[in-house]
Amino acid sequence: MNGPVCKPEGLRSQVCPNPPLKHGVAIIVRRMTRLGTTLLALLALAAVILIAFGLSVVPNATDTVTGQVVSVEQASVTMISRLTLVDDSGRQWEFEGGGTFAGFTPSHLEEHRALQEQVTVEYETTASGILQILKVSD
Repeated sequence: MNGPVCKPEGLRSQVCPNPPLKHGVAIIVRRMTRLGTTLLALLALAAVILIAFGLSVVPNATDTVTGQVVSVEQASVTMISRLTLVDDSGRQWEFEGGGTFAGFTPSHLEEHRALQEQVTVEYETTASGILQILKVSD
């Protein structure tokens, strides 16, 4: 071989004062280095996108409130359409049923209303601000 031999220094560049042009080795090495950098950048971009997507689909945090039943509207014999509670501080809470059985039938909640027994509602707040019932318990 005539002249110095090129040796890679990291992923970014090659040090080669007089690159060997035999069989296009210098061109191939440069392309491989650019390809590695491009792949690394694409991998980092994909990771950022996946993290952002993962954070956007995290379910809403659930909350609970305990109070006395003021009114119950039923969607069916087993499903609540709307439920209104008053907590110990006097605040009135209005919930919407989620279209599924929430643990109590509307008639059972009417019993709680008549007997002035408290219930606990586990709910989540939807994107539009609606308090949606997840579960009702004694």
